[in-house]
Amino acid sequence: MNNSTIQTESLCKKIEQVWITHADKIYKQCKEKTGYSEISEDLFQEVALRFCRNAPFLNLDNSLNSWFSTVINSAHCDIYRRSHKIVRFSKLNNPLYSYEHFSENQSIHYQSENPIVIDEVKYLMGKLNHQETKLLDLNFFNGYSIKKCSSIMERSKNYVAKLRSNVLLKMKLQKEDEEINLK
Repeated sequence: MNNSTIQTESLCKKIEQVWITHADKIYKQCKEKTGYSEISEDLFQEVALRFCRNAPFLNLDNSLNSWFSTVINSAHCDIYRRSHKIVRFSKLNNPLYSYEHFSENQSIHYQSENPIVIDEVKYLMGKLNHQETKLLDLNFFNGYSIKKCSSIMERSKNYVAKLRSNVLLKMKLQKEDEEINLK
């Protein structure tokens, strides 16, 4: 037998032994990370593939717990990105990709049968920029949380919370100006 064949076989046995040792713990971490059996199985398979791909370059004699944790987090993020399409905020800010918040199939305004309500909302949203309009539509009309809005808009939660406050203040001031003008 060739010496390289012996080394390859011993490496395969070592990789198999390391995987058997860590597999249960990895599966539990995948379950905790996702909470769903289908996604956790996909995550587990992804971690197994990454381990097999990188095992020849790892020091298998040392503890691999931190390496597995890092791979689980990275693979979970990759799976999340593949399953959730994210609209890049830069596209919303670009006038060529303007965000139309009054499309009939997405906006709650057109579900209202009262044309006064529709006109009022259009008037109050008239002074808002693309970013503010997007936040208003996501948060108020579609019911997304600040955390979800921040991930969609690729901004921090604090930024989105402040932006939300500014949007409400802008709309309130516009409403007050309208009432003053009507008097």
